[in-house]
Amino acid sequence: MNQICAALVLLCAGADTPDSRQLTPEEFKQRALAEWKAFAFRFNSGRRKTERTFLRSVDGQDFRRTRTDIVRFDFSPAGYMFSAEIKEYGIDDRVAEYYHNLEIQNTKYKAALRKPKDKDVWILVSHESKGFSPESTDSAGNILPWLRCGNVYLHQWIGEDCFVITRIEPVQSSDAGYLRVHFRHDPQRSGFQKDRGGSILSGTIDFDQARNFQVLRYHFIMRSGNVDTIEDGSFDYEPVGTSMAKRLTVERPMGGLKLKTGIAREVSVFEVERGARIPEEEFRLTHYGLPEPVEVQWKKATPLYVWFLVGAGCLFAVAIVFWFAARRRK
Repeated sequence: MNQICAALVLLCAGADTPDSRQLTPEEFKQRALAEWKAFAFRFNSGRRKTERTFLRSVDGQDFRRTRTDIVRFDFSPAGYMFSAEIKEYGIDDRVAEYYHNLEIQNTKYKAALRKPKDKDVWILVSHESKGFSPESTDSAGNILPWLRCGNVYLHQWIGEDCFVITRIEPVQSSDAGYLRVHFRHDPQRSGFQKDRGGSILSGTIDFDQARNFQVLRYHFIMRSGNVDTIEDGSFDYEPVGTSMAKRLTVERPMGGLKLKTGIAREVSVFEVERGARIPEEEFRLTHYGLPEPVEVQWKKATPLYVWFLVGAGCLFAVAIVFWFAARRRK
């Protein structure tokens, strides 16, 4: 009887622990943001490549490719490089338009470049004296691709008062459980920005609480001008159960909910290298075949042959010491 009573006491005591009871909206926000920050801040450098393909299906026909974006972002304490290569396709699936823009920033300046469609050379568009600060780099958004849902980064959005959680629903699936967060976006509350989820009215986001609160899927109810629409996104992870997202598939009706003239689909494939060692030269104009600004002087690296000479000198000195030591023993 005493053992049964003790078990009941332990059960009741465990019912109020943070992991065994449902999170309140504020607790959910705090824990999710803390998990994302703790995970992302383990890395101060990385490479991210996103290849996004835009497809359309009209009147039930097969999907046709209309555009591809290849976006790269490399960052380290020395700077960053952002590259966007865009190809637009005609009905015959041939490239109709081509754009390739690049931006770099290091500790001395920031520069914008572009590459013409028919030439494999970079052209300097602009540059300004603006030093890079590692604190300004969005580590979480760069190495956790699943934080971007629709046109908004979740870690910049859900902590604001305008992101109002109306309900948190535990859901059990065939392989594991997750949390479905129901929300509405209140433009009257602080933190609302038109360019940060301003077109999203409400929706649901599914989070895997056991794995860094990673996003599994989302459903947004949106309004753009006078057009009401929805957007559904679903992430795939590889290997299953890790925070390494490999693909995002997004679908929305063309023409909004009323017209529904077709389906627009976007498929993004991610490649992320966390903690990558990136040479500082990648954030400089000379890396792209362009001269450095006149006022910029970089400290030249010590030539390799100098290190060989220093090493040889050290070995010679050690040999002399051993030679004298051997002579003294005799």
